[in-house]
Amino acid sequence: MNRDQWLAFLRSNDEEAKELLQQHPGLEPVGDGLDMKARWKDPGFRARNAAAVRETLKARGKDPGFSARNAAAVRENWKDPGFRARNAAAVRENWKDPEFRARHAAAVRENWKDPEFRARHAAAVRENWKDPEFRARNAAAVSAAQRRRWRTYRRKPSP
Repeated sequence: MNRDQWLAFLRSNDEEAKELLQQHPGLEPVGDGLDMKARWKDPGFRARNAAAVRETLKARGKDPGFSARNAAAVRENWKDPGFRARNAAAVRENWKDPEFRARHAAAVRENWKDPEFRARHAAAVRENWKDPEFRARNAAAVSAAQRRRWRTYRRKPSP
């Protein structure tokens, strides 16, 4: 679902949209979204919306079906070439910023300090390695990366 579709959905009188806004009353719909940057500068608006988002994320974590629904929606979005191009460009741009890289590295280090996170990650990796298709895709990706590295490797001339 693209941005325009999402805004149309929220503005509709659709029962699902009403339910979503009822479940998260702290979220404030923002016109066409164009004034969001200006409103975000207001500390009150920012605090209310940040709190509502935190509560929403906590609730989603408790919903066993959310992960599957979200994964399906994400896969559907990535099928759209425009969505893919915009997001890939944004990711590339973010990684050029040293501050972003430092924040990301710090967050990753924090995650790995959490024993529960480590256990979940290890279990997921063990589960993935049981799948022969996953192993084959992984091996192919590693081989391709190695071939790219070797193409750029420059040998010193022999004496």
